Amino acid sequence: MTKIKIYTTLLLVLISFNSNAQQVQQQPDNMAVKVKEAYNKKAADKIAEFYNYIELITDPALTTEMKNHTATEALKLFENKNIKVYDIFSDDKGLTTVENLIKQSLRQKNKCVLVTDVKMAIPANQIGQVLYSLTVNNKSTINLQQTFIVVTENKKFGTTTRKVRTTYLGDSLILP
Repeated sequence: MTKIKIYTTLLLVLISFNSNAQQVQQQPDNMAVKVKEAYNKKAADKIAEFYNYIELITDPALTTEMKNHTATEALKLFENKNIKVYDIFSDDKGLTTVENLIKQSLRQKNKCVLVTDVKMAIPANQIGQVLYSLTVNNKSTINLQQTFIVVTENKKFGTTTRKVRTTYLGDSLILP
């Protein structure tokens, strides 16, 4: 009889461990979706931040020093200065490099008003692309797709170095 109790107890313990193991395995998937959603939101925020920087750069009330500082901060949002973005100043309304768009912004005499409306990530549980519309000076609206990447980098915090993930904006694509 004691052997039956031992086997029964052992069986219940194994079933319990198996059940807990399945729950632990399912949890990271749920967390991964939430992490992906967080990165998509971060990318959407960076898109809005970029266009806010462009508005500031075109503001005639800002000093040259402030405009240059803002331009430097705007470039930091992108993977590199050759990333393609929508050319809001060109008549052909195509793509240009982010560096060229910022240079054009610095030469503007009138403030440019830009409004972004993020539609969604493609799809929400994946990572890498965000759809949004951009309205320029309350006149023309264009639909765009913005890619982004997440890079693991070493960042120094005082004397400690930690690996952190940073989101950078990538190329834009004009949508029909």
